[in-house]
Amino acid sequence: MVTLDDITIGMEVPPVKKIAYQRALDIGDFREDSSHKDNYAQTKGYPAALLSGYILCGYISEFLVNFFGAGWLKGGEVSLAFVKAVHQNYEITIRGTVKGKKAVRGGAKVTIDFWLESAGGTRHVVGEASGTIKA
Repeated sequence: MVTLDDITIGMEVPPVKKIAYQRALDIGDFREDSSHKDNYAQTKGYPAALLSGYILCGYISEFLVNFFGAGWLKGGEVSLAFVKAVHQNYEITIRGTVKGKKAVRGGAKVTIDFWLESAGGTRHVVGEASGTIKA
C-alpha cells in the first residue's frame, strides 16, 4: 500500500494481474439457457461462456484493497460498468490512475479511475472508486 505522501494526481495505481477463472464454468453449474454456458453464449455471438460479474468484482476488490487498505473496507465507494465480456482463461490486468485527492479529517479522500483490461488492452470493465487514506 502507498502512503498518502506518495499519492499524486495522475499517478498509476499498482496493477493487479490475473488469469480469469471461474470454477463453475468448468463444472457446468449453470442452466442450459445461461450466458455462462459455452453453447448458449455462442448462439448469442460470444466465442465462449461469460465469466460472472461477481468474479470480476472480486478481482477489482483485491485491487482496491491493495491501494486503499482499510480506507476501502471502511466506507469505500465504487461505480462501475461492464462494457465487454470476459471469458475463461483471459489474461487480465486491473489498472487505474489517481484523479482526485481531497483533504479530510485524518487523511485524504482519494478518487481513482480504474479499468479491467485483457492482454490486448481491450477494456472490459471501467469505473471510479474512492476511499480515505489516513495521514
